[in-house]
Amino acid sequence: MTGPAIMSHQDGVHVDERQFLLLKTLYPDGFGGPAYYRLWREAVCFDDLDGGSFRLLPMLWKRLARHAERDELFDRIKGIYRYTLYKNSLTLSRFRTVARTLHDAGVRVMMLKGAALLLRYHV
Repeated sequence: MTGPAIMSHQDGVHVDERQFLLLKTLYPDGFGGPAYYRLWREAVCFDDLDGGSFRLLPMLWKRLARHAERDELFDRIKGIYRYTLYKNSLTLSRFRTVARTLHDAGVRVMMLKGAALLLRYHV
């Protein structure tokens, strides 16, 4: 497959073939997502996913649910999605309390990284 070789060391980021297949499942050219998902499933041991791939599973579940791709991993991936949603909700709730306290004390607060993106694009 030529895709991973093209992406492998771009800007200091290394993406192996399994990660490339997962990314193509999430961001396919046209309607190739289900085909890339099947290739990814054949290439990985689900219980030994790397951390970066694992963090993409909630997004994978949303794509699978949208495209009716059901298999034996569907419910596990859905559970990871729901756990992540719960954990993020708790984290944002705690942050809201801290941010409100700081704001009331006159301290300006700026959210960075995932939290800022989450509120802007995923709510």
